Amino acid sequence: MCRAADLRRESVRMRVFSGYMLLQGFAGASWWMCLVWIPSSRDYFTPQGAPDWTILSFWLADSLLFVVGSVLSGVFLLRGSSYARPVLWFTAGAVSYASLYCVGQSTLTGSAWLAAVAMLPAMCVTLWISVRYEILCRQ
Repeated sequence: MCRAADLRRESVRMRVFSGYMLLQGFAGASWWMCLVWIPSSRDYFTPQGAPDWTILSFWLADSLLFVVGSVLSGVFLLRGSSYARPVLWFTAGAVSYASLYCVGQSTLTGSAWLAAVAMLPAMCVTLWISVRYEILCRQ
């Protein structure tokens, strides 16, 4: 478990990590609102010729795992909660799965590369934050 004293010494880093995770969650929610309210935006994230449901079918999993997971990670990091560590790792796994799915889909179809390009940085940063937080917890 992370010690409160260690987290206080790292308060700037925790605020940066928290801020990123909150931003990621709110960006994910905004992206879904865009897909729902602006149907033409789906064309950039869906393989060429695929029906809309191929992307819209991910709304529930993405909303709960990516969006809520990111927001909860940010809140728990900011508060120094003992839940930060498991929720952060859970979210890193969810983001990684979604990112690798997008890469695989784009590789197989030759289209929808914007989805992969958008998700890969989120995966890398979330994993980096998770590893850095884990290192801090083990000190």
